[in-house]
Amino acid sequence: LFQDVFGIFNVIARLIDRALRPLFPDDFHAEVQVQVTLISGDRNNPPDALAALAASSALAVSDIPFNGPVSECRVALIDNEFVINPDYEQMERAELDLIVAATYDNIMMVEGEMKEVSEDTMLEALKTAHSSIKIHCQALNELTEMVGKTQKREYCHEENDPELKAKLHDAVYQKCYDFAHQGIKSKSARSEGFDAIKQEFIATLSEEEAEEKAFMIDRYFHDTEKEAMRDMVLQERVRLDGRQLNEIRPIWAEVNYLPSPHGSAIFTRGETQSLSTCTLGTKLDEQIIDGAMIEGKNRFILHYNFPGFATGEVKRAGSTSRREIGHGNLAMRALKQVLPSEEECPYTIRLVSDILESNGSSSMATVCAGCLALMDAGVKIRKPVSGIAMGLIEKNGNWAVLSDILGDEDHLGDMDFKVTGTRDGITACQMDIKCDGLSYDILAKALAQAKEGRMHILNIIEQTIPAPREDYKPRSENNEDDGCQRVHRCNHRTARQDYPRNSKRHQYHYHNRRSRRSRYCRNCIGKQRRNRSCRKENKRYCCSSGSWRSVRRNSQELAAFRSICRIFTFKGRIVARERNIMEQS
Repeated sequence: LFQDVFGIFNVIARLIDRALRPLFPDDFHAEVQVQVTLISGDRNNPPDALAALAASSALAVSDIPFNGPVSECRVALIDNEFVINPDYEQMERAELDLIVAATYDNIMMVEGEMKEVSEDTMLEALKTAHSSIKIHCQALNELTEMVGKTQKREYCHEENDPELKAKLHDAVYQKCYDFAHQGIKSKSARSEGFDAIKQEFIATLSEEEAEEKAFMIDRYFHDTEKEAMRDMVLQERVRLDGRQLNEIRPIWAEVNYLPSPHGSAIFTRGETQSLSTCTLGTKLDEQIIDGAMIEGKNRFILHYNFPGFATGEVKRAGSTSRREIGHGNLAMRALKQVLPSEEECPYTIRLVSDILESNGSSSMATVCAGCLALMDAGVKIRKPVSGIAMGLIEKNGNWAVLSDILGDEDHLGDMDFKVTGTRDGITACQMDIKCDGLSYDILAKALAQAKEGRMHILNIIEQTIPAPREDYKPRSENNEDDGCQRVHRCNHRTARQDYPRNSKRHQYHYHNRRSRRSRYCRNCIGKQRRNRSCRKENKRYCCSSGSWRSVRRNSQELAAFRSICRIFTFKGRIVARERNIMEQS
């Protein structure tokens, strides 16, 4: 359990966890807690790149079994030169921002964002970061020797039965191999088939032995199943669902899927589906950033929701998990590189991705669905963005790079490499490596194969919607009388841009002197007035100073909301007072 004590960023805790977790021995089951606390911070230097080094140092001076040391560093491309651990001022000019975790011999984890850099540039960044991390690892090894912790504790956390293990392997290996080679596309059907093989073996044992050694049987069967599936992919060059190594699952996408949001899209790839919505708000809706080292506002917000039913599980619906935060952060970094400037799009943009079904790479489905929803909303993104998850299976020098991996392939594989980008370059990436000795040639192959997959997905995205809408999408005709027709169609927007906020002219445009003619929009918490040019059509437009959050549209709530307050202008000052009389809708 890895904790960021003050909750500075859950993303930083994930960077530590993903670097350290694969390096504990497989048979070591004791609970280990690493707490990283920021005691003091320099306003010029980000502390996140040092967190894993601090955690690895604590393990280095302990007797806990650990196949380290490991460390992390940030590498940035600034003015065509790679800089290790740049400060905040330098990062503002960076074309590439990567955090890399590695041992002395192997890269373990990568995460970062780029401004459409090439695959070759990214590989050079990884090599540069690894060279710097080797210095950290040498220092940690010296620290371990200095404190006399070279000998780690002995432990025995597993009971094993070699005879049962060999018996199970001989009985089920070939059956698992043959079943995996059938190319069954359904995740549930594959799971049921492998479970039937296990139950068939358990039926050959006595009831007492099956009950007494149930835990060992589950563990041994899992290892044998994993070995059989990996060997099948390497020898037959065919995937679990019958696809070729570089083949992408069938894709279905549609925009304008929901009538009420400003933009919506659904993206389905195999058994993974994301329903994404895009809504636009004002500057009052910007996210306030109040971190340990960074303060400010963010006008692009992305929420990633992963309910239990997406994988057919029952789980507690609590606060947002660290996994959801990490996946949403990756999708946000992928899409923000192509957003228009604030002058071109003055609105706050919120994307919400609801994962309705998941069988691998739901974060990449979020990137694709989010890109479609932005274009459907009329946000003038510079270029479409797509994402793909790559996998790797390696054994005794034989290896296979897999495109668009399944959930099972992620579990049994040696690498999970997510890459997003446009036709001109990479915008974000996330990589976790679970094997030793991954060469840069394999990484180059994975990046090249990922580019082919991204181009294929981009073709489908452009077939669905070739370019962003010319104008912001109008509301549904069924909801025409319930609220605003277009976010940008309002006299008040011109006033907000042309007049100072505290001027009398601004007050006149924002707040109608004749409150009798004022109305409240049912779809947003904002004041609206009839436009003179539209009196004949009796159309009403939402005030652009209102909130984007929707409220229920029944008459009782609407009447209660209208009674909250009325705004008057008196001698250049705005006075708000509560009303106690309920007004009928």
